[in-house]
Amino acid sequence: MGGAARVVERRGEIALRLLGRAAHLIGARVQGVDDLGQLLTRIADRPGDAGQALRIGRRVDGANGTIDFGQGNNSGQGSWVPVCSDVTSTPTSCASTNPSLRNFAAANRITGYYRPEDLEVDEAALARGQARVCGANTGIEEFANYGELVCITDGTIAESTANGAVPALQHFVTGNPQFAMPDNVAYQPGRGNWIVHEDGDQLQGNNDLFDCLPDGTDTDLGSDGCVRIATLNDLEAELTGGIFDADGSTLYISVQHNVTGHGVVLAITGWK
Repeated sequence: MGGAARVVERRGEIALRLLGRAAHLIGARVQGVDDLGQLLTRIADRPGDAGQALRIGRRVDGANGTIDFGQGNNSGQGSWVPVCSDVTSTPTSCASTNPSLRNFAAANRITGYYRPEDLEVDEAALARGQARVCGANTGIEEFANYGELVCITDGTIAESTANGAVPALQHFVTGNPQFAMPDNVAYQPGRGNWIVHEDGDQLQGNNDLFDCLPDGTDTDLGSDGCVRIATLNDLEAELTGGIFDADGSTLYISVQHNVTGHGVVLAITGWK
């Protein structure tokens, strides 16, 4: 997995600049992104990094012209709101308080999503010097919340690193009964497709793997379409943690919770 290891490290370099500030979006602890271990390998290089939460709903107050933010919005421009920092202790220390993101979100009107799981760096955007990540909000299909994929932009790499950009979130793929509860995503280098892993409750069949096109030259900002490319034959199993090698020709992906009680890692080759 030498090629995969190299691409993970490269993604981790940029991901830490952006995702370290978006930890709440992926259900990680405030200090970082440790539940993205399959993606980030250099977390320890930034101990005490400040966590920030994303507040969507940027609007101008008509009364006095000031910028205001609030809940009730789940797409569009927003702002980063400091949660904690072991460097500046602003607004509090991470290590000593380990603040509850749930309580912080309620008190600071932070935008919330149902079960955010995974974020992946958009390498095409990275090559253009832009900070963009896409990821899954899994949802819960028993209550007709089929989940979604969203993408977050944060200006250029330099602007994002300096915390000088205005972040924005747009919907990329909306779930449905047959595309239910997306859990993990994997970006395919070269082609730019997004491989989406389901973690549904099998109300409409087994968990699947979908291949989603990037947004093309049409007028919307979403994927240009998704197709089912694989289906598990085990109702208990889940595909997770997929990542491509550097040239996008091999996908490494694990199958967990399978009926044998033993997980397995697959290398799927032949990608174009």
